[in-house]
Amino acid sequence: MGYVMKVQVRHDPPDIGTNAYDWRAVQELYQPGDRIGWGKTREDAIKDLLDQLGMDPDTKVEVL
Repeated sequence: MGYVMKVQVRHDPPDIGTNAYDWRAVQELYQPGDRIGWGKTREDAIKDLLDQLGMDPDTKVEVL
């Protein structure tokens, strides 16, 4: 079995007039200062996180 990245995903839309930041995704052991993926959808936030981390967009992800 290949590498599976574990992420936490949360829907917490801010009141800023756009839905571009409605979802956020972080690695399982998130610490302040770590990368945060943002998106209009859960999938967009995960893709943004993978991109920021320089990971293959097809990386297997387990949502916690």
